[in-house]
This record gives sequence, C-alpha cells and structure tokens, in this order.
Amino acid sequence: VILVSQLVILPGVGAYEDAACALENRGLKEALTQRSKLGRPILGICLGMQLLYEDSDETEGEDLSKGLGLFKGKIRRLLQSDLNLKIPHMGWNQLQKTMNTLPQLKPYNDEDMYFVHSYGLVEMEDAQVQFYTDHGQKIPAMVYKPALPSEGSAFSLVSEISGALMGFQFHPEKSGPRGEKLLAEGIQILLRKDAD
Repeated sequence: VILVSQLVILPGVGAYEDAACALENRGLKEALTQRSKLGRPILGICLGMQLLYEDSDETEGEDLSKGLGLFKGKIRRLLQSDLNLKIPHMGWNQLQKTMNTLPQLKPYNDEDMYFVHSYGLVEMEDAQVQFYTDHGQKIPAMVYKPALPSEGSAFSLVSEISGALMGFQFHPEKSGPRGEKLLAEGIQILLRKDAD
C-alpha cells in the first residue's frame, strides 16, 4: 500500500527514537525510502516531519537517532534563550514566509498555527523552508522539496528520481479552518507535478 498510494502521510506524536525504531522494525523505513525513489510524494506532520530528516539528538547520550534521510538536515533540542519562553514550544504561533515561499502558500503568512514540540530543524537547506515561526529563535515551520525528475526528462539530466516531500512542524489539523485549508493546499502541491 505504501508504494502505490497516491500520497502517504507520516503523522507523529511521541519520541523520535521510538518512532524511528518502529519504522525500522516494521519494514516501513525501507518502504518509505523506496516510495521516494519511485517518485511518489510523502507528507510529514510534527514528529512525522522530523523523521524525514537525517537524525535527532533527542536520545540521551551521544548516539543520534537516525531518521529516513529523505531531507538533508538535523533535528536538535530547542534552545531556551529566554526564561519567559517555555520549552516545549506549545500553543499558537505565527507563520512567517520566506523568500522561497511558493506563491499559493503566501496567503498563509502571519496566520497562527498550533505547535507542540521540544525539538526543531537545524542545518537544513534554506531553499526548502516555506515558513518559519519565532519562539526565541527562528524555527522552520513548513518545508517543501519538489520531486526530482527521472533521467531523460525534458527538465533534468540527473539519474536520481525522488518524490516530492513536505513537512509541517505544527499541527495543521489542530489549527482550525485555516490550518486545514493550508494542509489541503499542501496536499494539492504534492499531487501536482507542475507545482513549481
């Protein structure tokens, strides 16, 4: 089902290492990696978004928990730069567009969305960040990577193919009508081959 579905949504609430181990032990890590290589889209929400990246330092000790590695970037504990800002980052916070925000997403600039997390994305590819939020630091709130075309495509000579990826650090499904609308818009972007 994972390989042939029109879209796979990777949800998530919980601990990174537990989720990563569950994906590995159930054969889902390999299936999701294969899905991406087949050029099929994946959407991650909250922990699901974080699992699309390379690793996380959520585990105590020196070992890093390994994610799917479909996006380049790392998940690290949020810094508490201000004692008035609590970690976890929990509650409503505003989206801030970037210079890379897709035109169809720009109307969501300054919208409030619902966040619940203690870890966030660092060392990512800035061009993929659609929105940030501010919680004493800039936190990537939504990311997008278009599909890479297959070899022989009119648009590219690369031999690699990968499906489009999108991630929401916040919970669009818990963010009221505007969050649900943004989620629907994101799904449409993932399912359109000409999104860019």
